[in-house]
Parts: sequence; structure tokens; C-alpha cells
Amino acid sequence: MLQTGKRKFGLASVIVALVLVAAMAVTALAFKGNDTALADDSFAASGSPVVFAHLTDTHYYPLSYCGDITDKESDYNAFTRSSMKMVIESTPYNLQAFDDIRNESPDYLLVTGDITLDGELQGHVEMANLLRKLQNDIRAEGNPDFQVFVTFGNHDMYNEDAVSYHDGYADETVYNVSRADVVKIYSSLGYPDLTDEEIEAYYATLPLYGEVPYSSDTSAVTAREEIDYVNSSTADGVEIEWLFGENRIAAADVDSDYDYGEISAVATLPQGYSLIVIDEELSNTVQQHHLGATLFDT
Repeated sequence: MLQTGKRKFGLASVIVALVLVAAMAVTALAFKGNDTALADDSFAASGSPVVFAHLTDTHYYPLSYCGDITDKESDYNAFTRSSMKMVIESTPYNLQAFDDIRNESPDYLLVTGDITLDGELQGHVEMANLLRKLQNDIRAEGNPDFQVFVTFGNHDMYNEDAVSYHDGYADETVYNVSRADVVKIYSSLGYPDLTDEEIEAYYATLPLYGEVPYSSDTSAVTAREEIDYVNSSTADGVEIEWLFGENRIAAADVDSDYDYGEISAVATLPQGYSLIVIDEELSNTVQQHHLGATLFDT
């Protein structure tokens, strides 16, 4: 059932990186349970097929943070010309990807980092609500057990490069998120469910502004105005154990954070598969993203 409520938004910043090995999980899941030898370049899975969709490196940047592209002297113009990432295009591209996934109606969707451009709070909140809306929509359209799982990349947390170009210039460093933040922001997407009241309590602590692509109101939303949020729940039959166990941080607690590694988790699916999420700094500026060679070099 799709539920909506209201919010408002607080502040913080640090540095660390989180990476997940969901891609490896997908590979393992695709082949688990098959006892048939490969023959004639074909693969035949036993039992009913389980379909996983994988969306990665969306690098979503909120439209409300974008400046005037026609201002040739602005930081925003220089940034969009030099960046290898899609910036203003990220919203329509991601919305189209969600439409395509909705039409395919897989059993599970794995969304792996980098989710945001540089860990911007607004970007995380918008993506989380879009993903919960997608989860609710696919369930309502005849796939009631559909579940989204979200994990994060090195851009997504404790990123001091999070800035807004809404006035054209990169002179406003914006709230970037912590482990405690993402666990709350992505509730029901591989993280503990939150009630509407808990979401209200959390959103009330955070600074957020700008029009959002999942809002039914097409008028501009200015700083500190209320916006809609979308709530959901973890699918029946999906069991998730997080390393933080019972030591969950309260929704309104903005001073606490999870320790390094604590948001690692194992999700057991009703079809007998397992997903492993590892909260581990496997990517850094020296090794870049070549974690496979580092992780598996024995």
C-alpha cells in the first residue's frame, strides 16, 4: 500500500567509503541450484526462474541543485562541461530506467552505488522515494513479492564534495549522509521498515528543498516547505539480518552513527537464495575501483 506523508530536513559531514559486492551475489544467485552441466553453450536452470534486475552507478543529482546552464561564466556551466557524469540528465534517465524495470516486473531489483553524484542528501531522499514508489507500483500490478535492495558506493556517504549549484556557483556545501542516515533514508529497501511517524521524526531533523520528481504537485517547492514522501515495507518472506542487530539508531537521533562494517547484512529470500551486503572500504584513491584484483588475489 502506497502511503504518503510530510517532512522537513539537519547537517553533518565526515569521510569514508562504502562498497558492496552485489554484482558477485547476482552471479552466484544466477547459477545456484543448477546441477545441469553446460552443453552446447546453453544453460538450463532447474525449478522456476527467479529474475534479478541490476541497476548501478546512477549518480543521481537533484534538479533543484542544478543551475542555469546558459550562464557561461557559472561554476555549474563549467562543471557540466568538464564532468564525465550526467548531471541535469540524470533525473529523466533514471525515471526512464525505472519505467523499463516496472514494465519488466522482475522478482528483485539490486541497486548498487554510486547512487548519487557525491552523496547529496536531497539526491538520496529523492532516489529512495522513487525506488519505494517503484516497489509499491510493481507489487500493485501483480507482483506482490517484488523487493528492492540498495547498497552504496564510495561517492554515497561522508562525501565532502557534496555541493549545490542552484545559484550557479559551487559555494554551498550541502548535507551529505552517514551510515545512520542511509539506513533511515532507504527504509524498506534492504533496511529496516519505518513507520510514517518515524519518518516524520527523522525528516524533521534535516535540511531539504526543491521540487521532487515523485511529487504530484508540479509547482516549485522552496526551502523548508513540506514535500511528499513515499513509504513501503519489506516483502513477506524476505528475512534480513544486519550486523548492527538490535542496536538500531532511533529515527530522530541525529548524533549517533553506525560503526564501520555495521550495516553489512545477509538477506534470505523465499526461493532459498541469499544476498550478502558487505560494508567494507574496498575502493580507494590508490587502487581506484579494481577491488576484484585486490579482494581475490591470493
